[in-house]
Amino acid sequence: MYFRGSLLSKKVILILCTLVSIVGATKGGYKNYGMAYLVIPASAPSIASLSVFSQVAGDPGALFDNPAGTFSKELKLSFTHFFWFADVSGDNIVLSFPWKNRTIGFGVYNFRIPGIETRKLPTDEPDGIVESSYLNVTAGFSQVILRRILFGFSLKYLNEVLYDDISKGISADVGLRTDIPGDMILGLLLKNPFFYSGGKFNDAYLPRMIKVGIIRPELFVGSPFIISFGLNLISELNTEISGFQIGLKAVVFDRLQINTGFERIGEKTKKAFGFGFSLEKVEVFYSLLFLPEGLGTPKILSININPELFF
Repeated sequence: MYFRGSLLSKKVILILCTLVSIVGATKGGYKNYGMAYLVIPASAPSIASLSVFSQVAGDPGALFDNPAGTFSKELKLSFTHFFWFADVSGDNIVLSFPWKNRTIGFGVYNFRIPGIETRKLPTDEPDGIVESSYLNVTAGFSQVILRRILFGFSLKYLNEVLYDDISKGISADVGLRTDIPGDMILGLLLKNPFFYSGGKFNDAYLPRMIKVGIIRPELFVGSPFIISFGLNLISELNTEISGFQIGLKAVVFDRLQINTGFERIGEKTKKAFGFGFSLEKVEVFYSLLFLPEGLGTPKILSININPELFF
């Protein structure tokens, strides 16, 4: 869904500038954060383009990446399974549905790292083996405001079990997108601006970041191959490191979709590739994420279903 307009209104510019100013004002010099899994997109289509197209996904799985991307006029149910090395895995399920002039989404994401050995002394045999786990329970919505802006907001409860330590609290994401001249789409995403835990705010704990993205959608409309490409500029506010993401999407005969993406933040790079197909009420997507050397290649499978298929 695109919102046509010849020029950005003053209200759009004001909102974008206000969000950027708020983030800039809260920027800190922190160098580390917890719950780093939150920087990895949570659905196969988003991972394949490294989240460049999350803002226009129309996909329930976008709830964890960019709540503006959940906007759709259809009831949808999404399942995603995340395979990694050494039995590290993740699963999430999201339900989104239209309600009045907005889309409502609810999702649960569980990420597990099993088989971690614990020792009090440097011995060959561990004192025990524990499983670290991360739980993300998210609710959000997306809707059109000021006639041309798509606004998305999500509130999430986060729970981290790491060795004998437990961290839990609340955070949020805010996303905006609007059409701009040249048949392009401009987006803004603010992720994890705060972490409220134990009765106080801890801005340093989560991976806080801001993204500004631009997409040129649907080139060669009317041909068997429709191409879209986009760019995200990223600033990680805790580490004070910036970078970019580039994504390319090709839709073939309105059934087959192929995505690829490249990311560079600081000195670290990621690459991704994925493909999927859609039927009347079912979409299946499979992606590979190529992480820096030594971190493996996660594989991600997502299935989106319109539950009306069964009724």
